[in-house]
Amino acid sequence: MNVQSVNILDSAQVPDHASGPPRLMYTLVALLAGLFLAIAIIVIADAVDTTVKSPEDAENSLGMPVTGRVPFIRELEEGDCWKPRRLRTLPELQNAAKTLMANIRFSSP
Repeated sequence: MNVQSVNILDSAQVPDHASGPPRLMYTLVALLAGLFLAIAIIVIADAVDTTVKSPEDAENSLGMPVTGRVPFIRELEEGDCWKPRRLRTLPELQNAAKTLMANIRFSSP
């Protein structure tokens, strides 16, 4: 490339401040978008969740009264799903079963 003549049209100006994207605006938009997305996920997860969390939920979804509740045991013997590891839960289970059977007997015509 053979250049014979070069003319300077304008001299370069030194900028007063640094150029770049508006970081504060981008940060605020990202914060609002993240907040909106988090709220949307929570609302959708709550709307999709159909688990029964209370006796009132069971009554409302089934249209029948709750006759009794059996406690949930989290720790069980390995390989034996009916034998509780802690014996203090056994009286609770027995009491719940007796209450349930009595309620069923008294609710039958």
